[in-house]
Amino acid sequence: FITTKLWNCFHDPNEVRGACERSLKELNLKYLDLYLIHWPIGYGKSTELFPKTESGERLSSNFDLIDTWRAMEKLVDDGLTKSIGISNFNIKQVNYICDNARIKPVANQIEVHPYLLNTKLREHCKSKNIVITAYSPLGSPGANRI
Repeated sequence: FITTKLWNCFHDPNEVRGACERSLKELNLKYLDLYLIHWPIGYGKSTELFPKTESGERLSSNFDLIDTWRAMEKLVDDGLTKSIGISNFNIKQVNYICDNARIKPVANQIEVHPYLLNTKLREHCKSKNIVITAYSPLGSPGANRI
C-alpha cells in the first residue's frame, strides 16, 4: 500500500497532476493507493521546499483548497491514485473539503500519540467516515511537552 503527498508548492490545480506524475515516476509505479494533500496551506511557486519572500517571510499562495481538491479528484478519475486524502487538516478545514467534495477524503494523517490524543479531531473525522492515520504515534522525541 503506497501513500505519498502533494507538497505545498504544488497547490496550484495546474501543478497537481505533474506533482503526482513525478512521484509515480520516482517510485516506478503506475498508480498510488493513497495521495494526500500534505498541508492545508499552499506555498508560492518555487524550487525551494520552504520558499520565502525577500524579507524572509513564508511565500504563500492564494489557491483555494477546493480547487486543489478538485484536481486531486481528477487524479482518481484518471487512475493515477485509487484514493485521496488530507494531512494536518483541522476540523474546520475537514468540513470545508467535505462540504465541497465530489470524492470525500478517505484519510486525515495527523499527529497522534500518548502526549497528543487529538480526541476532538479524531472523533470528528470518524463521524465523517475519514480514517485517521497517525504520524509520530509513539511521540515526538525532543518535543517540549507538558
